[in-house]
Amino acid sequence: MKIVLALLAAGSAHGATLAAPKVKSTLKLRGGLDSKQVLLANAAGLAAFGSEFGSALVGSKWASVRYWDCEPTEGWQQLSEAFGIGLLTLAYVTYDTAQNGDEAAKTNLGKKLSFAWIGWTLMHVKWWQMGTLVTTGPLKSQLGGWVPCATLAALSAKKFLIK
Repeated sequence: MKIVLALLAAGSAHGATLAAPKVKSTLKLRGGLDSKQVLLANAAGLAAFGSEFGSALVGSKWASVRYWDCEPTEGWQQLSEAFGIGLLTLAYVTYDTAQNGDEAAKTNLGKKLSFAWIGWTLMHVKWWQMGTLVTTGPLKSQLGGWVPCATLAALSAKKFLIK
């Protein structure tokens, strides 16, 4: 027992001489995310929504059934294809900027994406207020899309808009 107490005392004395770690901000010490990580989360969200709508390219009716609980028209399928391609392209640009862009490029794109996610979140709130937000079906339909939009809006705004 005396040996254990001696080791604890020696460890305490040694620990008291260690300097506190240097960090740029206390948020990083608490596990904050940097620009690259936030942009990668944005890229994942864009890729998920882009894949969902882009699946219309191979004949999938998933997006229409998920969002409107109905059989899609040919026009809706074509719109889904275009929307999916656009979102997948933006996901790639976001991923590339996160991996290869300088800090100014990351901040520039991050601010723009923050406003996009805020807009998509507000769109869902509008649908809810109008009574047209679909909350049944697979993944609670449009409600299931609102959650990642709001999460990415908050994450992106915290990193790129709120200083």
